Amino acid sequence: MVRALLAEESGQALTEYILILAFCAIGAATLTRKLMGFFDEGILKLAAQMEKDLKSGRSPLDSWSN
Repeated sequence: MVRALLAEESGQALTEYILILAFCAIGAATLTRKLMGFFDEGILKLAAQMEKDLKSGRSPLDSWSN
């Protein structure tokens, strides 16, 4: 019975596609987290520099307005 179950190949391609899709989803989620961390750090550095420039008077107050 076990041999017959292991020899059975119907549905094998679907299982492989599901595994590949799962690995791609995990990889995409990991990459997204790394990229978001990178962008968050960059935005925080930009905001700190803007605040420093505005407080020190190196930049006019209206230069960062919308």
